[in-house]
Order: sequence, then C-alpha cells, then structure tokens
Amino acid sequence: REKLMDAGMFWDAVYEDPAFREEIKARVLDDASSGDPKRMAWENIPIRRKGEETRYISAYNTPVPGSPLMISTVMDVTSRIQAEQQLKKQAERLEILHEIDRAVLTGPGHLEDIAGSAVRRIHDLLNTKRASIDIFVMDGKDLRVQAVDTGGKAAVNVQTMRLKEKYGNLQLLQAGQMDSAEDIAHKVFPSHVKEYLQGMGVCSFLLVPLKASGQLIGTLSLGWDTPRAFL
Repeated sequence: REKLMDAGMFWDAVYEDPAFREEIKARVLDDASSGDPKRMAWENIPIRRKGEETRYISAYNTPVPGSPLMISTVMDVTSRIQAEQQLKKQAERLEILHEIDRAVLTGPGHLEDIAGSAVRRIHDLLNTKRASIDIFVMDGKDLRVQAVDTGGKAAVNVQTMRLKEKYGNLQLLQAGQMDSAEDIAHKVFPSHVKEYLQGMGVCSFLLVPLKASGQLIGTLSLGWDTPRAFL
C-alpha cells in the first residue's frame, strides 16, 4: 500500500511485466497530459502478477476546474470481465454443438460423414489432445467407422475389426456406464493400450458409450495431455 502512494514506485508495484509497464505508463501519461477528458479513461486493464489470478481495472481521471489536480477513480472490474469471458466461451461451445447437430441433420446420411463432422469440432469444444468416435456395425460385433481428431487434425477410417479386439468386455459400455482414467499411469489395463495412449501424448481419458433406442451404437473417446479429475 505504501508503494501505491509513492508516485515513483507506483508503476513498478502494480505492473510486474516491464514491457507492459512501459506501454501502459506511456499511454496513461500521454493521455493525462493531453488535457482531453475523453482520453482520460482506461478500461479493462489487466493486472498480471506471478502466482496470482489476473485482475482487471478501469481507471478514470477527472480534472479539477481551476486547478492542476485531478481526481482519479479506479474500479475493480474483474468479476464483470470474467463473466463476459465465460459467456463468450459458452456461446462458442453452443455454436459448436449446433454445428454438430446441423452436420447430423443435414448430412448425406453416411455414418463416416456424420462422425467426421462431429469429431472435427470436439477438439475446439473440449480442448482435447485426442478425440475419436467409433461407430459399430449394426450387429454390435464389429467396428466399422472410426473418426479421429488429434490436436485439430482429423481423419476418418472405414474399417472392420472385432470389437472385442479393441474393447475387450463390452458389458460396462452396454450398461451405459462411462470409463475413465484421471492418470493412465495409475490405470490398470492392457499394456499395449497404455503404450498406445502414452505414445499419443494422452495422460487422462474419458470413454463415453453412445446409445440409440437402448442399443450400444458406438463410443466417444476423449483424451487430454494432463491429469484431470472426472466428477
């Protein structure tokens, strides 16, 4: 607080980053010296400090008539900025979901086209390291379509392979239950699967069953490059 009261120490105390400190200092001093009240407003200025949450302030200078003095008003607008950022993220996610819906509803009807359109947007929606959609053959014994997105690069494969070769026991998925690993290093499953995921840079994953009319028709697999808890 004492540093904030000292004009010589104020800038160093508030703005830790040297480059941004010089930028905002030059801007504020130039605006203040102009004498133009319209320029004496600095909104949504980020305050970044090591190890702390970024805060945002808006500041306004009001000249005192007949005096060289000014009244400075500073407001903490962090909550508003965070709320706006959250609303923006939600709007972006809703738009992505709408795009997936449109792909399903207006697509040509081929499973590979629908799966490919959906998986291309999942990376943007959930910021995954790897995402894939597997569509099963109608008899529920074979895997026919696999759409994979790795870091924003999508590919669709049409192939046939036995589900048990990839998933083993399907009872968990058929019951509509998800499988997950907060950290695959501590997950017990076949070594070749663990090696494959680690080779892809996946640290945690979530496997979601896709069902229609009570039947298991596929899976959605999501992987991240950091450990995370799934509630």
